[in-house]
Amino acid sequence: MKAFDGLIREMGLKDFPLRNAMFTRTNMREEVEVRATSDHSPVVLDSSPPKWGPSPFRFEHMWLDHKDFGKVFEVWWKGQAVHGWEGYKFLTRLHRIKGSIRSWNMSIFGDLRLKDAATLRRIKYLEEIERSPMWTRSLSEERKSLKEELNNILFIKERAARMKSKIQWAKLGDINTRVFYKLFSAQKS
Repeated sequence: MKAFDGLIREMGLKDFPLRNAMFTRTNMREEVEVRATSDHSPVVLDSSPPKWGPSPFRFEHMWLDHKDFGKVFEVWWKGQAVHGWEGYKFLTRLHRIKGSIRSWNMSIFGDLRLKDAATLRRIKYLEEIERSPMWTRSLSEERKSLKEELNNILFIKERAARMKSKIQWAKLGDINTRVFYKLFSAQKS
């Protein structure tokens, strides 16, 4: 029973009191009205992951490819006067410039998901009006530059996904390796 209770807590299931089986969404109470033709009461599952605080800072490889990042980072790094032993100075500097890096990232790269969607919408629009009399040479050049930008965005997103998968593999290991090792060991004996 304790294991079941633990599962309910872990999954974030809510136990609604069934007094009168009528529920409303007032004063932060969730209530559901039960149908007269059924003896079942609905279950509400919250599938959104819990918020454990601010997301951790992660270094992005795309920053290294930007021509100005090295210079800007050096200015930020040297601008931090910290005293103490070397490990403390290093961690304190990183902690202090984290906000600068995040704001620089948003100003230079922005939200790649939003950029991706907006660029794709604009390309689709330009392709729709390509055969119309509105089509001009400048629109053709805009479409070409948008396609190059989209390819760049997709390359950055793909590289980030590859890096995350490598990190995931390094942390968790290859699960299939264990399966194949067991099969191989079973065949040997």
